[in-house]
Amino acid sequence: MKKALKVIGIIIAVLAVIYGGFWIWALIPTAAFEPLSYVPIEPDYWPTDGFRTSSPEAQGMNSETLLEIKQFVDDAREKDPTFSIDSISIYRNGYQVADFYFNPLYPRETQHIIHSVTKSIMSSLIGIAIDQGHIESVDVPFVDFFPEKQGSITDERMKNITLKDLLSMETGIRSRDAALYSWAGLFELQKTDDWVSYIMSLPVDVEPGERYDYSNMSSFLLSAIIEETTGMDTLDFAQLYLSDPLGIEGADWDWSPQGYAIGYARMWLKPEDLAKFGLLYLQ
Repeated sequence: MKKALKVIGIIIAVLAVIYGGFWIWALIPTAAFEPLSYVPIEPDYWPTDGFRTSSPEAQGMNSETLLEIKQFVDDAREKDPTFSIDSISIYRNGYQVADFYFNPLYPRETQHIIHSVTKSIMSSLIGIAIDQGHIESVDVPFVDFFPEKQGSITDERMKNITLKDLLSMETGIRSRDAALYSWAGLFELQKTDDWVSYIMSLPVDVEPGERYDYSNMSSFLLSAIIEETTGMDTLDFAQLYLSDPLGIEGADWDWSPQGYAIGYARMWLKPEDLAKFGLLYLQ
């Protein structure tokens, strides 16, 4: 495992942005995770103004092997016109070594929906809010951020769910809002006028922290918490404290009926922007 993690540290980012009808499939609910860690290798520059390019060979990669990626996609599309990959960008050691664009609707400077990768960006914003003192810690019960909505609670265990449980998707809430459940719970949520109150009204299946269960609702609540604690909408907060320092321009998000950025998906970035975020996370 340590060897594998070192490889991740060496390969700063291998970004394959696979577009068109793509969802990150949920895992079956399982026991809680054991955390992993690795020692990052700092790049020799930061790509705030854009990534520098490099030959694959200069970064320990093989050009001919990378070109096989393009041939694979071309062959797949010839066999099946519905095969859809819009672009693939590959970075190593902080340098861009390959950049393929297959769909004329999404050229290099065009933003694209990043679906559930949005959740990782959402979690980083919580870390920033804690660092700035807007949020005390990850141990705060999430309902404390919404005192006026606690009348919706039907299961007292809801009051024990912490910010950490939201971040790790170990809330115990019967959300049923992932692919495993055909997003049934997510569709029910979207029919309501008050998403926070609806989530608080749901039953709790197990004690918080006992079980991992992929949940879009958890990430939505993180976004609502950002707005409640910082006084800024989540997109503006992200632009000021994450996107601007990384040199990311024009990020966009979809919104809930209450005006919260939805947090779990529907964010729009360029492939290079997502690679900048990946490089940050590897540090």
